[in-house]
Amino acid sequence: MHRFYFHLHECGVSLIDEEGRELPSFEAAFKEAVIAARAIMGNEVASGYLCLDCHIEIVDSYGTTLAAVPFAEALTIQP
Repeated sequence: MHRFYFHLHECGVSLIDEEGRELPSFEAAFKEAVIAARAIMGNEVASGYLCLDCHIEIVDSYGTTLAAVPFAEALTIQP
């Protein structure tokens, strides 16, 4: 298991994940970040707005940024 941290960058505010989560792989961490982004967007939509410029940064236990999951890429928008 590996520890991954999910830092939220939302509308100019950064929330640093100080606890992280133990997950078996980067792929599992990426899936968790997508799920979290979708949940946050769902709450935003329920409140009447949606910011697609936000993202979740996946960081390993060494402090290395492994990926960023932009909210805009965590869903498909159809007309």
